[in-house]
Amino acid sequence: MGEPSAARRNLETMAEHAESAAIATSDAANRARLMSEAQALRLRLAEGDFQVGDRIVLRIAGDSTLPDTLPVRAGLVLPLGQYGDVSLRGVLRQDLMQHLTTALARYIREPQVQALTLVRVAVIGAVARPGYYHVAGDALMTDLVMLAGGPSSEGDLARITVRRNAGELIGDEAVRTAVASRRTVTDLGLRAGDEIVVGERKRRSVSSMLSVLSAISAVAIGLVAIGGS
Repeated sequence: MGEPSAARRNLETMAEHAESAAIATSDAANRARLMSEAQALRLRLAEGDFQVGDRIVLRIAGDSTLPDTLPVRAGLVLPLGQYGDVSLRGVLRQDLMQHLTTALARYIREPQVQALTLVRVAVIGAVARPGYYHVAGDALMTDLVMLAGGPSSEGDLARITVRRNAGELIGDEAVRTAVASRRTVTDLGLRAGDEIVVGERKRRSVSSMLSVLSAISAVAIGLVAIGGS
């Protein structure tokens, strides 16, 4: 077995840092958050990035027998026709090209492979065209929102969250950090079925508006009383 890839080493380091920070902090909520992050990273390292429903745009130099786009099928395998099925279990997206090159080397001498992963995610909430979209692994969070037509008139780009299995995966603060640092779909570990939710701008409640109006009225009445004295 070869040396771990740079992507895998980076995730290992991130998991170790999160675990160390969790041990060092005295804040229970922060500790729980950091341990959750570390567990997600460890799970990603073990299971890889691919899910059934992902699509892979594949080019093999000198071979025109395969379709341009192939689906990841049950069992996390990629069907490569005459080359058989290639397992993607435990494979990170950044390592896909090398993984396929190694698998195809059993059949092709010095294979030249190009591969692009498309992940099916939902972009919902306050956007112009909510729905499911296949997005490239190197897409930015802002790219995803624009695919859905951009934020609606009520949309707030500062209130984007990511959900998985009906639970929050990445909060709005972490998303803002990801946007500022130009982290990609792959960097964030997004998977098929994840939901990018664009929140609405905060509105003042009726009660708070009435409170403001009451305060203004009280000031106005006071000024009238002073003026009439």
